[in-house]
Amino acid sequence: MRAQASRAPCAQANEPRLRPRQAHAAEHAHGVRARLGDPARLLRRLARAAEARPPGLQRQPTLVLQKAAAEGLARKQSALETRIAAQAERLETVTPERVRVRLAVRRATLRGALRQLARVPPLALLRGKVAIRFLGEPAVDAGGVFRDFIHALSAFLDRECGDLLVAGPDGGLLPAPLPSGPRYSSAQLEAHQEELFGIGRLVALAIVRRTPLSAGFSRCLYKLLLGERFTAADVGRIDQGFVDGGIVPLLREGGVAALEDALGDELRFVGVGGGGGGGGGGDGAGADDDDDSDVSEEDGGDERELVPGGRHIRVTEANKEEYASLLVEDYLVGAAREGIAALLKGAHDVLPRRVLHAEGLRAIDLELLVGGLPCIDVDDWRLNTGGTLMSDGEHAQLRDWFWRSVDGMDLERRAKLLAFACGTGRLPAAGFSALSPKFTVAVHRSEEETHLPSAHTCINQLCLPAYASYETLDRQLRIAIEWDGFGFL
Repeated sequence: MRAQASRAPCAQANEPRLRPRQAHAAEHAHGVRARLGDPARLLRRLARAAEARPPGLQRQPTLVLQKAAAEGLARKQSALETRIAAQAERLETVTPERVRVRLAVRRATLRGALRQLARVPPLALLRGKVAIRFLGEPAVDAGGVFRDFIHALSAFLDRECGDLLVAGPDGGLLPAPLPSGPRYSSAQLEAHQEELFGIGRLVALAIVRRTPLSAGFSRCLYKLLLGERFTAADVGRIDQGFVDGGIVPLLREGGVAALEDALGDELRFVGVGGGGGGGGGGDGAGADDDDDSDVSEEDGGDERELVPGGRHIRVTEANKEEYASLLVEDYLVGAAREGIAALLKGAHDVLPRRVLHAEGLRAIDLELLVGGLPCIDVDDWRLNTGGTLMSDGEHAQLRDWFWRSVDGMDLERRAKLLAFACGTGRLPAAGFSALSPKFTVAVHRSEEETHLPSAHTCINQLCLPAYASYETLDRQLRIAIEWDGFGFL
């Protein structure tokens, strides 16, 4: 299939529209803070949760929560896709022409692709009217190359973009502090924000195109995408010691004096380190937007002011609830606040919050839609596989060998096999049954045994020669999935 001719002016014409959105994101960075809700209610909930927890009770692992949420996700995903279709129809009523965009990118410089993605009109992303061409590669995008593009960009963010994304306090990725200081020009800052805007677009695309990302974002980000308030569970899930040792004692009567005695110092409106976007659970992060130059690790200040002039404001019994609320917010998102605002703007530019509010969708649901299932179940894979390997009785022996080989692979190799055939190594939240098109394995009798397996990623199809032994099939299959230079058919 041949991709439609590109219209480069579409992306360029979107730049004037993009800049005011970036400016709006920067101006409303502190809007992240407001989503904590009423401080007194939040903090009393923290105290009750800590006091009610039986000794030795451990929090439920994230993997267990993910699997439980996945069981009821199909209905929510269907409702969400109905809303996405309605959003596309709304945009079509105000768009003078049908947009179709082709992006030419290099695998060696994927960072630039984020800026290209930021400039694509939202309607083109919603309608799947974006074709990808990797420079120097002959493949024509009929869907598989686009999935490969999302997969490659996600892997790039996960491995090589430490100045854009860093581990937050829960181990998930959050935006790094925005660059500041005299060595950074306004153009560099604008490019950085545009890249974060592009990452937001990528998150939205993972939902729209059912193509999960390998980059694991913080659940705090998903809550902010939905406009959910942070709760006691968010803090306790990450670090119950932070709640037990700092928040709950503070809220008790006379808590300020007790903590100051224990610390041997006065409490002031500054963070305690370890906030979002600053390395995750460590001893501090870079300066935030309230204090971008006065504090550095060299002068012993790994803290952030929670309000302007916070290091000069003493915590008292009268203002301790406000202090604790700001402390919780700083722990969860901290220096990532401005970057989060740009990323959210990029995602909401494609999927507004009103679209995401479908059938009780929660942050854990959104995490599954964006990140996919955390494992690859071979039984589910086999149950939802079609093609001549599965339907033709004369291939029964080859079929047994193939699944024996897959069953013997570890999770990494199974993901590579999935990526080889489908363009991405991540599954939709509902598993193999949600792959579209359905995964198939075709047997090509005319192929010689010396040939490696091939794939049609645009239709999620793996093609196998009629190998005469298990050893040959297993060897050739493993060579194919480990060889990074295969071409798309």
